[in-house]
Order: sequence, then structure tokens, then C-alpha cells
Amino acid sequence: VKSIPNCSLSLGGTDNVPIQACAYFASRKEKDAFNQSMSSLSMSTLSQQVSLDTVEQKPYAFTFQGHPEYASRDVGLETYIEILNYMDTKRKLPHDVLEDAKKDAIDNFEVIEEDCVNLMYTIMSFFGWLDA
Repeated sequence: VKSIPNCSLSLGGTDNVPIQACAYFASRKEKDAFNQSMSSLSMSTLSQQVSLDTVEQKPYAFTFQGHPEYASRDVGLETYIEILNYMDTKRKLPHDVLEDAKKDAIDNFEVIEEDCVNLMYTIMSFFGWLDA
């Protein structure tokens, strides 16, 4: 993801994928108010569990890239490998690149699975969904 609407706010990314998660608001004004509220929190507060109760404007939705729903050995890994095999059959990418991707997915699956679960838990905690 390289761009988002002006009523949304990037929640993090990398140099290669600048927007990996974002929050959506009803307007740019609400987004700016939320951003200001979050900016005013101290680093010690941010390092603890932060709830949306600490801000006046709250996002109505969020998205994040990474498809954590694929982080399951019985469905996700198999689906990913099937997609790579299909791309290999159709010669969409060089064979060695696809084989490297398969090896990486298999070798690092447990780390990816743990990261996906941690990401979902962090977002759910932040939005107060675990308090119910």
C-alpha cells in the first residue's frame, strides 16, 4: 500500500511497504484530532497497553496488510504453496524465485504465525475489543 485517503492514518510500515496498517475516520478533521491525541501521549504510556478510551476521536475501522488469516498450517501454508505452484506453471516468475519463496514460507512459518497472532492481539487490545 502506497497511499490512503486523507481521512485515514498510517499506523506503521517499512521502507518497502510504507503503509502496512491504517485507521479510518469519518473525516480528515477527526483523523487529525486522533493523531494529535496520540502524539500527546508520552512514550512510557505508549509502551504500556493503550486503549482508545484515552482519545476523543476514535477510528471506525482499520485495515492491515499481511493477511493473518493465511497464518494457519493446514489452510494458509497449503494455499500459499498452491499459489506459488500455479505461478510457476504459468511462468509468472522465475522458478528459482518461487522455490526460494516456498522454502522461506516453510522454514519461517512458526515465526510468521506467532507474529500474525501477536499483531491481531495488539490491535484488538488497542481497540478495547478484549475488554468485553
